[in-house]
Amino acid sequence: MELTHLQSFLAVYRERNITRAAASLHISQPAVTAHLRALEAELKRPLFVRLARGVAPTALADQLASEVTEPIAALAATAQGFRPDVDLSQATLLIGGPADALSAVILPLLAPFANRGLSIRVQTGLTPDLVRALSSGELDLVVATTPTRQRAIKLTRLFDEELALTLSPRLAANLGRSIELTSVTSAQWPTLLRGVPLIAFAENAPLVRRFWRTAFGLSAAPSPKIVVNDLRAIATAVTASVSWTVLPTYLTRELVAHGELITPFRPEAVPTNTLYLAQRTSQGTPTVDRVVQHLVGSLSQWRAVSTSIG
Repeated sequence: MELTHLQSFLAVYRERNITRAAASLHISQPAVTAHLRALEAELKRPLFVRLARGVAPTALADQLASEVTEPIAALAATAQGFRPDVDLSQATLLIGGPADALSAVILPLLAPFANRGLSIRVQTGLTPDLVRALSSGELDLVVATTPTRQRAIKLTRLFDEELALTLSPRLAANLGRSIELTSVTSAQWPTLLRGVPLIAFAENAPLVRRFWRTAFGLSAAPSPKIVVNDLRAIATAVTASVSWTVLPTYLTRELVAHGELITPFRPEAVPTNTLYLAQRTSQGTPTVDRVVQHLVGSLSQWRAVSTSIG
């Protein structure tokens, strides 16, 4: 398999769109299409199903991406290490995003750059505020929890958070006195949680609404009793109360393993929330371009689920 063919494949797999993949690679769309066709001819099976607005990966594409993403990302990182064109010790990266995702996922991936002398300044907050700061030049990159439609901002899909219905042990014990929680169906959960305090990230409870819509087919989700704009703080608050929430599994896995949180229900269609990397379409720098390439390469196949990260 040709390395360029695999790079084009991973870009399409990440973007779910050939045009956006070509733009992210800085090559033409026909070139990406040719690379895909050559790879599919070599494998003798299709990698994507063409849709009206993009493509959908086949099972073969999922398998191939899981096997080649890390080696290719490692090759790219090694190649970057031999490039002398950027003096990281003289550069500063200004990055914003939600505190939880930055601390748990993004900042550990930036450690190699910090070790090489890059100065990093982090600003936490809500996506609309951070995107405004990005547009005005106050930030170089933003980890966005929702897509933005601003013409001067480019979005790259980073990773999907798997969302889980999360209960405090005290609430699970209370509910378990009247019903076996593992036997509760998707139709029963909304009724079972009615009137129980909900702790959410914002007044409109975006993660809860996404879970309600995907898992239960309901457009109207409960209103939160407590609002905290840090998912890690929400996890801590739920452990100490008789309440519930919806959280990404990568933030709760250890707490669940130690019995401090309960995730009693896994729907057939697992709800996810996509995070994006936002940057200005102009005024890019070699440092920002290198960081973007590293983050996207590292996270293009990353999934916040137990089957993919243990």
